[in-house]
Amino acid sequence: MTVYLAFGAFTILALVLLACIARGQALRIRSLEEVEACTTPVDLLAFRNLIDPSEDDYLRSMLPRALYRPLQRERAMAAIQYIWWAGKNAAVLLRIGEAAQRSPDPAVAAAGRDLSGLALHVRLHALMAIIHLTTRILIPGAIRVSVLMDRYDELRRRVAAIAGLQQPAIAGRINSWL
Repeated sequence: MTVYLAFGAFTILALVLLACIARGQALRIRSLEEVEACTTPVDLLAFRNLIDPSEDDYLRSMLPRALYRPLQRERAMAAIQYIWWAGKNAAVLLRIGEAAQRSPDPAVAAAGRDLSGLALHVRLHALMAIIHLTTRILIPGAIRVSVLMDRYDELRRRVAAIAGLQQPAIAGRINSWL
């Protein structure tokens, strides 16, 4: 019985910790102008190239196994870095969405809810994708990641929409910050 209680307490603690990590609790973002200073741009084309199965198949067919495995690990490490940045950026955008939800303008509040939901979703997917890619490094070829950056791209579009509603002057520049 004690083992079950300890396991249950550990599980609850792990879920709370995961929720805090996913939400980016330490971030304090007050306005859209702060986004640039708090984010790292993510090159979606480069990331998609890193995780493209056909690119991986091409490299596997063209390189000797002794060269392919280290290159595959390096590509997975680079992909993890891109995912880390996307997850960090999603945490910032989650805060922007939460701030937008408090707007008296119903359109901004609704866009903020949408942005927050998608940002949390991207953040959780980023954490899972890092685990999957780490597995790929340890066990090459085991898992492929592909959906995350499509959702991140949607997240960028939604924050641009909120910026367009709240501060049109920076709406065009915001995607270059992410």
